[in-house]
Parts: sequence; structure tokens; C-alpha cells
Amino acid sequence: MSLEYIDTHAHLNDPAFDPDLEAVLERARAAGVTRIVNVGADDKTSVKSLEQAARHGCLRVTVGLHPHEASRFTGSMLGLFDSLAADSRVVAIGETGLDYHYMHSPREAQLKSLEAQLDLADSLSLPVVLHCREAYPEMASLLEERAARGHHAPWMVHCYAGTLEELERFIALDCWFSLGGMVTFRNYSNQAVVRRIPLDRLLLETDAPYLAPIPHRGSRCEPWMLPISAERIAQIRGETVETVAAACLENSTALFEFTA
Repeated sequence: MSLEYIDTHAHLNDPAFDPDLEAVLERARAAGVTRIVNVGADDKTSVKSLEQAARHGCLRVTVGLHPHEASRFTGSMLGLFDSLAADSRVVAIGETGLDYHYMHSPREAQLKSLEAQLDLADSLSLPVVLHCREAYPEMASLLEERAARGHHAPWMVHCYAGTLEELERFIALDCWFSLGGMVTFRNYSNQAVVRRIPLDRLLLETDAPYLAPIPHRGSRCEPWMLPISAERIAQIRGETVETVAAACLENSTALFEFTA
């Protein structure tokens, strides 16, 4: 029996896919990847994602501003995301978050942009796709404070790469966690995290065109590669790939409220 997958985080709006998107989607279908969440990182990619979804029924969309771009955040941009989210193909706000590794935008700008997008998601009852790099304690504290105030839209921490101790704080917040090609890398050392994520909160992603799994590392990542990561995750967890695939399919459908 063939397995079905949902890629919960890909950037098919990246120019890398402009020449051959049709072929990319066909390869995904052939690999059992039936739906793909096409993630916006700013105003232009959010609009482009919706345009692509209008042409390809397997795509769903998130709209938001990446922390790298947080210096560009304005109220009018938030208004754009709000208006775009009226389209039923928009299933989440983001990707937003905190990135203290590159610091392409100042910390204060990142926090302002993140808080505004979290508020927008609350007002629309949509999930939030969170990017976090070298900022897990601050992200957890921010979400804990929001939860204490009664704000709790579903939060998805994409490509989780924090510690096991930090993970526990996000688990306590009922967060969802997506994993992808990094789990296949030879220097990957977070196996304990992969095992600890609750099965009913686990999601699969590619982050295409980035983070292609072994043995394709260094090439353009595509959604068809998702099963490679699923197999490695199942191996680390000591579960069958059928168990992992079925759980992630159910989780993705629940989080993003997918319909046929």
C-alpha cells in the first residue's frame, strides 16, 4: 500500500522553482505527497503563493513576514496579510518568528513583527508557522506569556532544532513540531528530540528548496524527498514508517483543517 504525505513547509514560491513547477508537483504526487503548504516569507511571496495555489489544487498557503525581513514590517503589510487570509486556501499565518543567528533584522523589529502576526492569527483563528533559531528560550517565554493571557492559536514550530529541555516548554504549550531533511544529516545529534516529540504533534516538512536530505544534500530540495525524512524519523523513533506517515497525515489535516 502506498503511503500518503503532506509537506507542511515548502517554499515553492522561490525563484528556483519558476522554470519547472509543474514537474516538481508531478514528482511530489508520484512520491505520495498529495498536498503541500506553500509558505510565504514576505508580502511578495505570500501573494505569489496564492497565485500558485489558484493554479494548482494540491497547494495551500501561509501568509506572513519572516524574521529576516522584520525591519520591513508595517501596519499596511499586516493589513495585506489580513486581506489575503480571507482566501480559503490560506491555512496559517507565517512564517514569522525570531532568528538570532543571522540577525538580519534587529531583535526589537523581530519581536514587533512576531507579536503583530500572532495577534492577527488569534483574530482570524488561524495557526501560526514559527521560525526559531538560537532564540528558543525567548520564544517559549513569549508564548507562555500569551497563553497565560488566554491567547492560544495553534503554534507550529517548523524545523525544530532546540534542545530537549527547551522542547519540554513547547510541548507544555501544545505546540506542533515539523521535522525534515536535517534528521538525515550525518552530524545530526538531536535524536532524543525526535523520539520525545509526541506522535500526535509530529509533522513532516521539506523546507524546499533548502535542506535536501541525504543522499541529495547540496541539491535543490523538493517535496518528493519528504518520504526519505519520514523513513529516518521512523527509524530514530523505533516506529514503522507507516505509523509515522499515518500520524503525520492526520496531524497535518487537523492542524490546517484540510478538506478534500
